[in-house]
Amino acid sequence: MRYSVFQIYALNMNYCSIIPFIYITFFILGPIFEWLVGFSYYCIVGKRLWTYHKYSFFGHSSLLTAPLWGFAGVLFYLISQQIIYNLCTLTTTENRL
Repeated sequence: MRYSVFQIYALNMNYCSIIPFIYITFFILGPIFEWLVGFSYYCIVGKRLWTYHKYSFFGHSSLLTAPLWGFAGVLFYLISQQIIYNLCTLTTTENRL
């Protein structure tokens, strides 16, 4: 039985070590990016896209959204891995025909 390059990579990958890394990365970078987008919009248009009242970074982001950014990052990663796997499987089965 032949495996594609992605299948071999997926079999050898340790998801227990990559998922916490992705969660922490998005936990930190998500609110920063949200603040940059909100502040940039405020500077250009003069109105706020959103406001936060509790634990906010100058009203453009909040510490309460950080866990949501982490979960969104993990979800995005898992969905993208599934799409890539399906595409690789599709191309290997087409090559066999």
